Amino acid sequence: MNRFKTLMALILLSVLMAGIFTSCATRNARKFYPSASVPEIDKTRATKILTAFFGLDNGLTFRARAIYRKAQGKDGMPLVFSHELAPNTIDGADFAVTTKNGTVHIIEAASLLPANEEFEFRTVLLIGEYGNHPDNPPVSVEVVGDLMARTGQNFKGQRVEVIPLEDGPVLSYAEYFTMDKDYPYIEKGRGCDCPKEATKWWSK
Repeated sequence: MNRFKTLMALILLSVLMAGIFTSCATRNARKFYPSASVPEIDKTRATKILTAFFGLDNGLTFRARAIYRKAQGKDGMPLVFSHELAPNTIDGADFAVTTKNGTVHIIEAASLLPANEEFEFRTVLLIGEYGNHPDNPPVSVEVVGDLMARTGQNFKGQRVEVIPLEDGPVLSYAEYFTMDKDYPYIEKGRGCDCPKEATKWWSK
């Protein structure tokens, strides 16, 4: 009887650990480092997906298992958003990818990593299987769940065409800022800024 109880306890523990591990990978339950505030302009401008790029076709490596335990050999698609996202609202089920032949794929996992530091949170990596290059590549991605910006706006319903694999990535978001006395400069360590003495600044 004791052996039976021990076996059942081990099975239950295995199930619980698998569930926790999957949840962490899907929702990306890691520590994040949000900035103390968000730009005022983010509170009024429209939310949208800026770009989606079919970055890897069955090409995620073993190291990607640090983000999602089943990532190796899967597709990878980075999405760039107009606003910083609320990390606890990100889930693979928030996204639907449509391929050339009309098939709709729900994403296995979505992650902010490695962009989990101050003034980031705008790039999400989608991991899963959503078509193959060149016969049936992904052509569009839509937010089908409640994906929230840090300002409270909802991205649900936003849709964008996918940049094909052969076209390569593009620069889709950039900000201009100056390291004045009000800038929260981080000299070293996690999320540190460019060295002040070695950084050149210019403007139009």
